[in-house]
Amino acid sequence: MKKLRNKIVMAVLVSVIMIASVGVLYMDNKLPGTLNESIEVLEYALDEGGITEEYVMENIRKGALNDPHGIGQMLYQGYLSSYKDTLIAEGYVTQEDIEWGKWFVDTYLGGSGSSNEQSTPEPEPTPQPEQKPVEEQPKPEPEQSTTETVVQNDPVWIEAERVEASCTEDGYILYVNEYDKAEQKQEILPKIGDHAYTSQVTVNSSCTSEGELTYTCERCSETYTEPIPVLSHTYTSKETKAATCTSLGELTFTCDTCGDTYTEEIELLPHEMTESHI
Repeated sequence: MKKLRNKIVMAVLVSVIMIASVGVLYMDNKLPGTLNESIEVLEYALDEGGITEEYVMENIRKGALNDPHGIGQMLYQGYLSSYKDTLIAEGYVTQEDIEWGKWFVDTYLGGSGSSNEQSTPEPEPTPQPEQKPVEEQPKPEPEQSTTETVVQNDPVWIEAERVEASCTEDGYILYVNEYDKAEQKQEILPKIGDHAYTSQVTVNSSCTSEGELTYTCERCSETYTEPIPVLSHTYTSKETKAATCTSLGELTFTCDTCGDTYTEEIELLPHEMTESHI
């Protein structure tokens, strides 16, 4: 019995010595094996008290442990928690490195995060008295607003009135808004300028009365008239009564244009005496 007890004590002492040695070897970058195996050994040394978190922090600052993913894995598993803010502030690890450690632990180590923290048993839930279901009251329908939304349309101008310009006065076009008849605007049509007259005989002149010539502006239709002077008679003569030795003759003149007539006497013809023998 005494021999068995001595063997147990010896094994414990050897384990403590090995744990402390492992921590020192890891910090000196002399620990063989993969990174994950090294992290697990380091965590084991911390769990067994062979090294302290302060000791690990000192060696991180010395550059002995310079793997951000490894530090992130340890933080996720609950190690170095008192130095977490310091490690992030001094740039030895980022939140992304901690997320990587979470992914690695959950994927390859069976989700053993925060293994260094002691779990506190959750208290049993206190039984609650049975509650009667509350009948859902119908929600009142929202009142519809009676205010009409006025949509402001861009004005659409339509022609309401037009007065053409003349040669002497301006014209205009009056427009109204199709959506608001009270809204109006006016466009001025400038006066044309000098008249452009054409003439036409509206009353023919004769040998006894004047005629009339009417002038009309082609642009503004303004008119004025001028008289046409009386025409001269154009007479032709015709002997209407032959003259004799004892009576005057008659010559009648007739105007070819107006038919006016007048007459003139034809002088007596001279006698033609003949000698007679008695």
